[in-house]
Amino acid sequence: MSNIAYLVQRCSSYNLHPLAEMKMLEAIEENRTPTVYELLDFDYMGSSEFEWGAVPKAIRTLESQEDFEILQVLDLENSAGEPVFVFCATKHFEEISEFIRSLSKMDYSNFRLKEITYFDDYFGPEKKHRYDLWFAIDGIGGGFVWSFNKDLLQEFVVGLPVTVDYLNAKKAARN
Repeated sequence: MSNIAYLVQRCSSYNLHPLAEMKMLEAIEENRTPTVYELLDFDYMGSSEFEWGAVPKAIRTLESQEDFEILQVLDLENSAGEPVFVFCATKHFEEISEFIRSLSKMDYSNFRLKEITYFDDYFGPEKKHRYDLWFAIDGIGGGFVWSFNKDLLQEFVVGLPVTVDYLNAKKAARN
């Protein structure tokens, strides 16, 4: 299980973070599909590996993948009884499910991560953090994303092509 993911980006949805909420309201007012950047607030991870275009590159990679689906990780619910959903390559679903189960127990014996996910907080008596989506930006099979909120995950997936268009326009404007 050692090569499942190393860089996991923590994210908060517009429901949980004021800045993301402001960006999301702009998209709603303009009657358009929000980009991933408008849908989510990407937590500052504190490591250079997350900088220099790693997230935009991962978004492009994820958007270009085929045979990706939103699937439910079986036999795993947080302390509120919410199941875990993952958007990933179907051929890697079982490996990714095991990885997510290990994170829920804070069992890092079979892999290393660059930064802590705080995912295990959602399986105990007290939730200390406000994240509701995790993005394995260097994950197996082109990356993967998981959340307890299936609707949020679906919005993320719908926002991928719009986000790639946004990134391409931004890149073209620089040139």
